[in-house]
Amino acid sequence: MPTRFRDAFAQIDNSFTLTRHPHGCLMIFAPEHWAKFSAQLETVALESQWMKRFFYGFSCELSLDKAGRVTLPPELREPAQMPVNAELLIMGMGNTIEIWERGVYAANEAKALAVAAAAGTSASQIPAF
Repeated sequence: MPTRFRDAFAQIDNSFTLTRHPHGCLMIFAPEHWAKFSAQLETVALESQWMKRFFYGFSCELSLDKAGRVTLPPELREPAQMPVNAELLIMGMGNTIEIWERGVYAANEAKALAVAAAAGTSASQIPAF
């Protein structure tokens, strides 16, 4: 785990929930954020139960080791196209952290930027901070 995230993990005893994301990456939730996300999932309509299966079905609780590493379970790595020696991209996304196989991320980013450009969306439309 990159150093910039280790302090945050230390505050939660280095434990977290890991699950799949429909965009093709893995998501890390701190325990309190997983509880909030789970509560929201419980309100999903019956016709959308597959989303509950998607997130709950492969979720697992993991911990970083003393060196700040974690082994990603094969049942999560494979759908996210992450072979054992894959080059990973780890990025903060608000209350979660996403883990991407670098090539998968690049392909998804290019596709998203092309869709945004086709829709006339530009960087000038991003809210100022």
